[in-house]
Amino acid sequence: MQERKKPPFSAAFAVYLGVHIFFRGIGTGAMHVICGAIVGRGLAYVWQRMWLKIAGTCGLLGAAITFHAIYNLLIAYGGAVQYIAYLLSVLILIAGKLITHRLML
Repeated sequence: MQERKKPPFSAAFAVYLGVHIFFRGIGTGAMHVICGAIVGRGLAYVWQRMWLKIAGTCGLLGAAITFHAIYNLLIAYGGAVQYIAYLLSVLILIAGKLITHRLML
């Protein structure tokens, strides 16, 4: 009986690294889109009202910075929490798109 050859460790690591980079790229991209949407769409709304310009701008930047900081903390924790952070940002992006789509109907 012939013994099956195992793939080299470097091939397994390359697959793991490829999957990790794929999820990290999608999660990070989604998080930056969310932060950009918070600031961009928020400023479009806030700057139409004179009394909201300063406080609204500070609030929007604070919300985007807080979301980004929470994402960074979850990523830095590592392990399964890291993948939850990637997934969470993608799910928030999808939910935002669905909400925006429903509001436009």
